Amino acid sequence: MRLINRVGGIRRISTNINTNALQAYFKQQFPSLPEEINEQVALRAVTHKSIAGIHEDHQSRLSFLGRRTLRFQLMLHLLESGKSVEDELFRCLDTSKLGETIGNDWELERVMRWSTNSENSGVYKVRGSTVEAVVGAISHQYGQEISNKIFKSKILPKLGLY
Repeated sequence: MRLINRVGGIRRISTNINTNALQAYFKQQFPSLPEEINEQVALRAVTHKSIAGIHEDHQSRLSFLGRRTLRFQLMLHLLESGKSVEDELFRCLDTSKLGETIGNDWELERVMRWSTNSENSGVYKVRGSTVEAVVGAISHQYGQEISNKIFKSKILPKLGLY
């Protein structure tokens, strides 16, 4: 359920989502996961730090892990395919670009929990951070093998590298 409140000219958007709906989202988007993702990890992955009152249970740490995982997976793919590793290739992993492409494809607005003070302020950045956090959550819970499969099936084809 999406809530939109206008208070003093400030538009707040957050998605109130129960854990059953969140689990259903993960099952739909990532059917190859071997088991249900931990509820707390999933909730943390979709919760942006912009929500007032959230101090510890937001996605920052998972986003950090996800960024490192994405860079590692892209580097591994380039090395395995015999392609040259150039810094320009890693620009496709920019947080805003991930939000514009992968985040849109994954329909993350259905589950993201965040707030903003304008109509579309930072939506790509928040979506991208959520993509990174979801990748981090998958890497954290399932390890490199599963995160590599997710990268190759759900992320790499959308990056537009080749």
